[in-house]
Formats: sequence, C-alpha cells, structure tokens
Amino acid sequence: MARDFVKIKPLLPGAFRPDRFMEAFRKESRALADRTKREFQKTHRTWQEQNPTWRVEVRVDFTEIRWQVDTSHLIYYFLNNGTDVRYAAMTPGFQPKTKVRYIGSFPGQGGFSYLRFNPPPGPAGIDGRFWDEEIAKKMKPIALERYGKAMKSGAKGSGHSYG
Repeated sequence: MARDFVKIKPLLPGAFRPDRFMEAFRKESRALADRTKREFQKTHRTWQEQNPTWRVEVRVDFTEIRWQVDTSHLIYYFLNNGTDVRYAAMTPGFQPKTKVRYIGSFPGQGGFSYLRFNPPPGPAGIDGRFWDEEIAKKMKPIALERYGKAMKSGAKGSGHSYG
C-alpha cells in the first residue's frame, strides 16, 4: 500500500537549446551597450558644437560576448586621455565643462581663443578625464548582474531552469 502512496517520476530536461542562451545574451548586450552609450553622452551633454558621434557594436556568438561603444572624435580623445602640451589658448576666465573622472558636463565659461604653434614651456597639458575607465568601472557590476539574469533566462528557455 505504501508503494501506491508515493510515486517517483524522474524529470528529464529537454534538448539543450544554445540559441535560447544566445538570444538572452544578445538582448542583455544590446541593453548594456545602449546604457554605456548614454553614459558617454553625459560627458558632453553641454557642448554647443562638435559633439562626438558614437558607434555601438554588439557581438554575441559561441566564442565571445562583447559590446563596444567608441568614437573617432579627436577632441574627445584628447580630453579623455589628456595631453602633455596644450596648443589651444583659451579665453580669459575660461572654466572647463568637464572634470577629471566625473561622468557629467557643466555649462563652463569661455572657450577656444587661438592655436599656439610654440606653446609655453611647463606642465600646461590637458588633464585626462579618463571617462572610459570610470564608465567601465561603473558598468562591470551591472553587466555581471545582467548576464547572470541572461543565464537564468537562457536556461529556462532551454528547459534547464535552475534557482
């Protein structure tokens, strides 16, 4: 009689569906790339002219999962990485629109006056803002969380749900 009371039936998962994982990772990678782009756009929000154009690339396949946001904007490059020498002379009372390692932009004051071909000696270069490093640092824990959710979503869609 005890045998009729308890019935044990093994649950076997269906066929492994790697396409479900790839679909989940593509969706999260696109969302992460878009968010990263918005973070970069914050750094030049108050610029009046010469705004960078951002290129977004997402690649998800069996060998890599990657998103990349970049620009070929030269002024942005110099501000992000800094320079040893400052060739641009600025107007009196100049205040920069950006700060080192700060993701954002301010109104600033003044601007470009003229280009010096013989800059004054001394450490008068542009301090690098290092926005790329700050944004990468900010996005890493977000990406880990989002990809963890993608794993669960892919496993569920593949019939191999866990936790």
